[in-house]
Amino acid sequence: SKYRRSREERLPSSIAIHARLNGSAFHAWLVVYRSQRSTAGSSPQGPPDSLGRAERTGKPTEIWSSSAETDSTRQLWQKYLRLWRCNVLLRRFWVSWRIRHLTRAWLLWKGACQAEWVVQALARERMALWGWKVWRRRYLQMRVAERFLEAQDRSLLQRVFERWHSLAAEVSSQPQ
Repeated sequence: SKYRRSREERLPSSIAIHARLNGSAFHAWLVVYRSQRSTAGSSPQGPPDSLGRAERTGKPTEIWSSSAETDSTRQLWQKYLRLWRCNVLLRRFWVSWRIRHLTRAWLLWKGACQAEWVVQALARERMALWGWKVWRRRYLQMRVAERFLEAQDRSLLQRVFERWHSLAAEVSSQPQ
């Protein structure tokens, strides 16, 4: 992510590579913390706040200050560990929340699309039905008109033949 890359750019290259390979935010913080502690002046005998070194010097004030420092260090570790754990839990919650809401949105969108498809299918069916009704009405009108014309033609032909027949009868009945 962008945040991780920008955070790694601020780290020394060896630590950034180690953090990138490990992938744990807490582990990367621990590596940085240890590297800062080692550059802050720890001696080869161990960290100055360790109980063992204070006992070696034999001074009771250092033992008390050392144990107080150890307690404060432990409390600091616990505090940062709690913060890290809360951040991890929060991140997991937001990821699961986002997945749930994306799933719900997808299902709603899919349902809306299906409803839209049904509406479009019904509109196409209505247009096809309208087209069929128009075609059928025009076809029936045309058939009625054709039959009417046929009937008119037959009646006209019948009148013509009747008239011709009557004229032919008149002509044949007249003396020449």
